[in-house]
Amino acid sequence: MARPKKRNIDYFPHDCHPNRYLNILMSKYGNIGYAVYFRLNEVLGKTENHTVFYKKPFEKEYLASETGVQVEELDKILSTMVEIEYLDQELWESSQTIWSDEFIDSISTVYDNRSTDIPTKYSFQEENPGFLKKNPQSKVKKRKGKKRKEKESKSEALLSFDEYQELFPDKDLKDSFKKLLDMNSKAKHDDAMKWFEREKKLKKMTFQKTKSGLFKAWCSKCNVKSFPNDEWQLKRGSECHGVEYVNEPIK
Repeated sequence: MARPKKRNIDYFPHDCHPNRYLNILMSKYGNIGYAVYFRLNEVLGKTENHTVFYKKPFEKEYLASETGVQVEELDKILSTMVEIEYLDQELWESSQTIWSDEFIDSISTVYDNRSTDIPTKYSFQEENPGFLKKNPQSKVKKRKGKKRKEKESKSEALLSFDEYQELFPDKDLKDSFKKLLDMNSKAKHDDAMKWFEREKKLKKMTFQKTKSGLFKAWCSKCNVKSFPNDEWQLKRGSECHGVEYVNEPIK
């Protein structure tokens, strides 16, 4: 009797360099975004055909417990993952099914070594004919790991300028972004992250004013609030320690 083919995995790569999806999730949700990203991948990895259902209440409670967050918070993070195209939009909108081409690409070597077909987002439909009746427009597609066409991963593609500015809110990236593209028109996301991490030009700090026109400023060393009269006094720094002013109290 033939041994049944295994349709899940026991491990997946954890890259030391965050991809664009993880960067966005960490920027928007902090450590919770980081944790949900990897714990969701763990669930995708161990689930048959790497397909997770998220429609029924118990399915939502299960995934929330696996990722360590409340259902309401998980709903928001999953929606973001669909928006940034880490999760498949078609399956999510049609049946609240979680599938990730990016995750599958990252584990394709496992199936290559098994010399077996890698699951596709339609695999669970083949094993569940009832789903196809409910979704007549679904098309069953097959692909073999060894014959997959090589393609540039979306995780390597550059983000938009606004997305990078959001990742580096304290830095002025306008000129730096243009310079990067002028020097390397084929720059990828990892190139951009390393480039911006080295950028030293900071955004010009904006100071609010009182009704009488004085600037509101705080000493960056002792946190004492001051009211410089003009730009010159503002640039000169605090009178108490002679260091630069900041535009809000230091927490």
